[in-house]
Formats: sequence, C-alpha cells, structure tokens
Amino acid sequence: MCKGHIFFTLVVVNCARGTVSAAIAPFQTLKSMCGTFQIVPGTCYPGGTYKSPTTNGTVTGCCAACAADPQCTHWSVDAVRCPGPKCCDLKSGTPAQPLTSPNCTSGVPTPSPSPPPSAPPPTPRPAPPTPDAPRPHILMVLADDLGFYDTAIYNPRSPTPGIAALASRGMRLDHMYVFRYCSPTRRSFLSGRFPTLISTVQPDGNNMCSNFLPLSFTTLPEKLSSVGYQCHHVGKGHEGYQTTDHLPHNRGFLTHVGYLSGGPLNYFYGSGSPLPFQGVHDLWHDDHPAWDIVPDVFYSANTYASIAVDIIHNFSASAVSADRLFIYLPMQNVHAPYQLPPTWEAADYPEMWDNTYANMLHMLDVAVVNVTTALVDTGLWNNTLVWFSADNGGIGRGNNYPLRGHKHDPWEGGTRATAFVSGGFLPSRLSGTQSGPKLVHISDLYATFCSLAGVDPRDDVFIGGRFRSVDGVNVWPLLTAEDNGTQPRAITPTTEAGIIEVVETPASGRILWKLVTLAGQSNFYTPNQSSIEGHLPCLAGRQPDPPQPNGPYGPGRTDPLVNGGCPVCNATAPCLFSLLDDPTETVNLAQEQPEVVARLVASLSLANQHYVTGSLPLDVLQANYTLLPNRSAYWRGYEGPCWIRKNGSKQ
Repeated sequence: MCKGHIFFTLVVVNCARGTVSAAIAPFQTLKSMCGTFQIVPGTCYPGGTYKSPTTNGTVTGCCAACAADPQCTHWSVDAVRCPGPKCCDLKSGTPAQPLTSPNCTSGVPTPSPSPPPSAPPPTPRPAPPTPDAPRPHILMVLADDLGFYDTAIYNPRSPTPGIAALASRGMRLDHMYVFRYCSPTRRSFLSGRFPTLISTVQPDGNNMCSNFLPLSFTTLPEKLSSVGYQCHHVGKGHEGYQTTDHLPHNRGFLTHVGYLSGGPLNYFYGSGSPLPFQGVHDLWHDDHPAWDIVPDVFYSANTYASIAVDIIHNFSASAVSADRLFIYLPMQNVHAPYQLPPTWEAADYPEMWDNTYANMLHMLDVAVVNVTTALVDTGLWNNTLVWFSADNGGIGRGNNYPLRGHKHDPWEGGTRATAFVSGGFLPSRLSGTQSGPKLVHISDLYATFCSLAGVDPRDDVFIGGRFRSVDGVNVWPLLTAEDNGTQPRAITPTTEAGIIEVVETPASGRILWKLVTLAGQSNFYTPNQSSIEGHLPCLAGRQPDPPQPNGPYGPGRTDPLVNGGCPVCNATAPCLFSLLDDPTETVNLAQEQPEVVARLVASLSLANQHYVTGSLPLDVLQANYTLLPNRSAYWRGYEGPCWIRKNGSKQ
C-alpha cells in the first residue's frame, strides 16, 4: 500500500491493483502514483496519450518512444524542462530524440538551437535496483558551515582524526556541490530539487512558518520508509514549518529530535535555560517541544550523537533482516556562536588558528566517531553507506583554503563542500580513492539513495502550473565506475548566480565550465586562516540580486551575493572559469569563450525560474488548520509551527 496526499481531497491508492481514486482540489497539487495519472494538457503519459495544450484534443501515438520505455511515466513537454532523454516535440507532435528538439534537453535545459559539438548526449536515468539487489543502511552526516580546510581530510593539524580516517577508507568527493548557504541545501537534499527552483529564501524569523519544502513533495524519508527503511532525523532542521504537518515526524521520519531554526543562540539546553519551561528554547521531539530532553543537553553534539547511537542499538536489537536504517544527522557544529564545549571535554590545540573553533571541530569528530563505532559494534557497518558533507562553505572562523570565498558567495569556497562516502557498503576497490572530475550535487542524493534502496526516485508534482520533476540523478554508477564514467547530467546550477557545465572533448577530455554572473571580490585563505583579498578587476557597478518571491511568506533573498568588496562579475560582465585547470577561480575566460558564456547564461536564467512560493493557499490553511495567534505561548516558549491541524481533518 502506498499513499499520497492532495489538499481538499481524499486519496486512496492501491499499488498492487494499480488503482487510484482522487479528486482534484482547487489547489492543483497532484502526485504521480502507481503509474496512473490525471491527464494534463501538454503532458505525455504511458500508452502514448497526449493532450494538446492548444486544442485540448487527445492524441495517441506521439509519445510512443516514451511509452516503450519501462521507466517512463510521463515527460513534460514544454520549453522549460523535459526530465528524461526523450520527449514529444510540441511543434511537430512526434517523439523527439535526445538533443534534437530545441524544446527538449535533460535536467536544466540549454535553450540554444543546438548543443556544443563536444557535449555528450544526456544519459537515461538509471532504473532502480531490482528488489533482491543489496540495499544499504544509510547514515547521512551534514556538518554546518564547515570550511573546506577545517578537517584533517586536508589539514593535518585539525583535531578531527576520526573524520579523516573515515575519508581515507572511503572515497573523497572532489567536486561535491551544495548551495551557498544553509536551508536551500537541506531542502534540496530532502526533495531532490535544485535550490534555485524551490526558492533560496531562508525560513528563519518571520519565515519560520513557511512551505518552502512543499507538502506536495514526497520527501526522501517518505520514499525510503515506503520500502522498509526506519528513518530518523537527529539535529538541525531549518526547512520551514508553516503547519504541524511540516514537522519532520510528519514527513517520513519515524523519530525526530532537533532544532527548527537556522542558528540557535548557543549549544546548550536547546539554546535556552536548563529549566525546560523557563524562557525560550528551540528544540523539538517528534510531535511536541522537547521539554523532556532540554535538561540533558549539556552540549548539542553529544546529545545528537547519543540519540543516534541509541537508535542504532535499538534497531539492531529489534529489526528483522529485511529492515534497513536511515539516519539523517545534520549537526549544529561548527555554526556560530563559537563556544567551547563543557570544561571536562575542552582541550588546547595550539597548532590551530583558533582554539575554540578547534574544540568545536573536535566535538564534531567525536560525535561522528561514536555513531560509526555503534554501527561497527552492532554488526551493521559492513552494509552501511556513510555520506558526509558540509552544507555550505565555511565562514567566520572557518577556513576554505585554497578555494576562493566563503559561505554566502557563489565562489567555490561557498559551494564546493568537504565531502566523502565511506562505510562497508562502498566497494573495497574504492577505499582510499578520490572521485576526481565527477560532479555531484546535493540534490543527487535523493535519487541516489532511492535507487540504492530499491524505490523509484521519481516524484512528479503539479505545482506552479505544471508537473515538476526531481532534478537530482543517481550518481552511484558515476562514482563507482572504473574510469571517469559518464556524467548523468551536463548542467548543474550551484547558486542563483553560478552554474557548472560538464563537457567531454576529444582533445582535452572532461572540462568543468563554471559561469558566475554576480559576485564580489571576496577573499582567499592561507593554511593559518588569514585572509587575502581577491584581485579580479572591480566593475563600475553591480546589478541587483536576482528577484525572489515577495509576499507574506516570501520576502526575498536572505543573503546577498556581492560580499567582500567591489563587484567583479555581473550580468553584463560575467566570469567564466575552467575549474579543473583553475580551481581557485583566478583566470576569467569569459572573453575567450563567448559561446560557452551565452549558453550558460541562458541555462542559468531558466534555472532561476523558481516555482515554490513559500505558503500554502489561504483557503487550504483555513479549511484544514487553525492559526495560532501566539505560537510562542502555545508552544510554551519553544519554536514551532504557526498552524495546527484541525481535529478530524486528514493529513
């Protein structure tokens, strides 16, 4: 039995029989379920049915190529997106082959009349594993504001030997990309969507009560739990919580302990008093504020690691062989404020540039070691995939050496994450290796984890006027290939002002072109964390940041793009870098490669056409939820949602 939800509707789905009973509400949010779909104009469906968006007539046969593909459910056929290797050309009404239709590409489209001669054709999305394929336990560790040079993966003086050991026994991800700041990265991971398409607004303060991770999306834990995974969320949220249905416990996680905001005031007692009902706090436990946990939070990293260890031991003691475990462990470390751990755990690290920061790094290391040790002790390690990543670049006391820039910047220092995969599930031949020029984006983990778990990663949702698909792709075949493999997606937007294209050339091999259309001078780092100002020529002026949704739940971008001095790239004078030759982004090739610039400017413009507004429609809220006039009082001083579900209404 699988389930979906449509606002104002009752949805009953029987996957075994392949039937769907659904009524479409005024708010057109529809999930594709069990291969049966509402016929929507301009969309291709199994069996070759196509409903013309102009005549509204139904035509069969134009999607024969799609219908012949067992992995095909439907392909969007408009000029913005075609999530697959083939689609129906709106002009001719015939199946379009890869890259032959100007209206059809894979992933984020390139709207130029034809692709560059050296660009490879898009690769079909891999089919999920067969039910009897090995399925791993999955531990996802997301470190907050971790600098590229902060850990002993690159910095031998860092007090993080455990993290370095895990990386050395696994595969270091040399080109793992995240958003330039926090929440968009996290929502991209849980939804499989590019941050630029689901809004880059930070759900803090007045934006806390928001729908920036739309309820219509099937989250990653919802996918995994549908095939027998026990899913647990321990740590930072920062996803937006307009209603109680937005809480992690109601979005696929069996259990949840963590804070909801982007940056609590401290690392102790849920960012408040040790007395759980005195003052304000930010900590949640499943379906209620964590007043039962607050008194024991002497330091958040210890608390989260201890909870994760208990989850592992309880799972090992009670699970049957077919069960699998997914732990999402987004740590608070090393986000500001910079605070020493309890005195009995603090130490001196004279070789590091800042002793407090070094202690925070060490506490992150201890937490990761304790959790992975529990996997070893319970016998789960040999079938566990560990994925470790920063959520964005370092800032403040962090160090992104040798990369340019920091958190908030579109430069590599803001978006290229310290990351690795490890664990017993990783093929032994990949132990101690690096991924090299293989590009991975945080959105790809959705499709990758789903495919490894044996569940279809597709999640086609009608929102913003049409069906929207998952942007991420399964990168496991790429990472485990004997050679450089085939990049499953050519173009990846990293920020609103940055985009990367992977191109294969006969003469030079793989090229990673990166376009930056708005950025400040920012800085470089040295190994001791001192700052060096950039040296690109200053521009006379700067364009404003690209627009974001406005309204009560979408006030615009939280963090500016131009940081650290004068603007050096803008829309009229963009910057282009060849990352494999110039990872520090110092040689601007824009004037030498005008065709590449034009192609990527057009693609970036399309990638910025966000479709998430940040709020459920008011009629949906009023029909299904009750607004809390004073949510702080209702939650007794704790952060929490603004709307609670009405008694008897269906989720």
